[in-house]
Amino acid sequence: MGRTGLVARVLIESTLPQLDHLFDYGIPDELAAAARPGVRVRVPLRSAGRVADAYLIEVLDAGGSVVSTLNAPAGDTEPPKGAGADFHGALSPIEAIVSAAPVLTAEVWRLARRVADRAAGNASDVLRLAIPPRAVRVEKAWLAAQEQDAGEQAAQDQAEPDSETEPASASGFPDYPAGLLDAALAEQKRLSVAAVPALVALPDGRTVGHWATTMAELAAATVRSGRSAILCVPDYRDQDQLQAALDVCAPAGTVSRVDARQPNPERYRAFLSCLEPTPRIILGNRSAVYAPAHNLGAILLWDDGDPLHSEPLSPYVNARDAALVRQALSGCALMFVGYTRSVPVQRLLELGFLGEAHPLSPRHPRVIPTEFQLSPDRQERTNRIPSAAWQVARAALAEGPVLVQVASPGYAPTLACQTCKKSARCTHCQGPLALASANAVPSCRWCGKLAAGWSLPALRGHVPAGRVARNRAHRRGTGPRFSRLARPRRRRGASAAADRGGPRPRRRDARGRADPRGRLPGDPPPRR
Repeated sequence: MGRTGLVARVLIESTLPQLDHLFDYGIPDELAAAARPGVRVRVPLRSAGRVADAYLIEVLDAGGSVVSTLNAPAGDTEPPKGAGADFHGALSPIEAIVSAAPVLTAEVWRLARRVADRAAGNASDVLRLAIPPRAVRVEKAWLAAQEQDAGEQAAQDQAEPDSETEPASASGFPDYPAGLLDAALAEQKRLSVAAVPALVALPDGRTVGHWATTMAELAAATVRSGRSAILCVPDYRDQDQLQAALDVCAPAGTVSRVDARQPNPERYRAFLSCLEPTPRIILGNRSAVYAPAHNLGAILLWDDGDPLHSEPLSPYVNARDAALVRQALSGCALMFVGYTRSVPVQRLLELGFLGEAHPLSPRHPRVIPTEFQLSPDRQERTNRIPSAAWQVARAALAEGPVLVQVASPGYAPTLACQTCKKSARCTHCQGPLALASANAVPSCRWCGKLAAGWSLPALRGHVPAGRVARNRAHRRGTGPRFSRLARPRRRRGASAAADRGGPRPRRRDARGRADPRGRLPGDPPPRR
């Protein structure tokens, strides 16, 4: 194995903090042509013949001068000299270059390094979020397509000059002051955008929130101006709404959805499409903020206060913080869209770091505090739904679906014997028995001792039934009153995804984020 004199500086994929820096390796002759920054490589470690995966960050010549690197700031034409002249002696050669695809771009590397340093973490932990696992067949097909497209593009460039892109018009945002959002995109400003609390019926019959159409139009305007846009949302329900809106207004073939729920080949194919030198719309959850993007023009974040934007793994960086770091590095536009502002966004707005955009006509829900409408009738006060709320729901069923939302999925307040219906009591202190989890043994709420003598089949209200006791009891209590007015009811919870409801009368029981979207064009969200 000959030596070219070139030196590769790599970042080893490891969670160990002592390995979170660049290592120097020699580049053999047979690997010199494919050794370029951003590719995956395999390098030997010091002992036991171990081989580790790594990313090639920069290439140095024999004198220590930088040949090519990911560390150079964007726009620099001359790489820094003498950056690698601090090594001496023989270097171990690179074991292999895994693939010729440069999966790590300079922008993503600088973002990962900056975010890791800011959060006292490892850059490899951030890159794990940015780069999905490799799919060999997908990657080979993509490389072959890239070579073919490169030849066709070269011939087309010789035949026709490039056409200049034009900024989008302001006709797509009639609910906001004229030119405000377009100017923010063109001037790459930072904004906190108040969403319009309404539903929009798409031409294909689907119904989405107004916020989804606003973000989709902003992304489409960014792509038409020749730049890429990143759309980051909390969960798959928001992604589905935004995807439906993008299907209507986005240019064909420009949307790449990067989602952990996708099969790995599909997710890796979408990731590779983000590496192409064409403007794209990148849609995903919190990890989408790290996706590579050609000529990034805007980052749009929906509901940044949602806890799902917080990364549960090290270095625990919130998508909002990562978006702020990336905006500072790339200089793109940044917009936080939501019905309300989170505390960090409000602080940035008060400091003057963010601007704000409000709809022309504010819309607020009609809230009626029913606790002030208590009836003197004792039987009336025991109803699960107050009479005033029932009358409003009954009238609203003539227009569309009505959402009845409860606070929690339910609980099992007491445990009782199935035979005699008496409360299950602790044999030691006579305290009430309770279940801590689905498969737990009943224990006393007072002394904490386990009631091993009680078996789950002998109990009424065990966890599989008691877990949804509140929602079921609510449905049983209100069902007869709506049986003549609405179609069969549907329960929505963590295990049942919300659907897109039709215009026919239907009562839906839901909780938490499981908020079904009724088809009410131009109206506020379903009455609660």
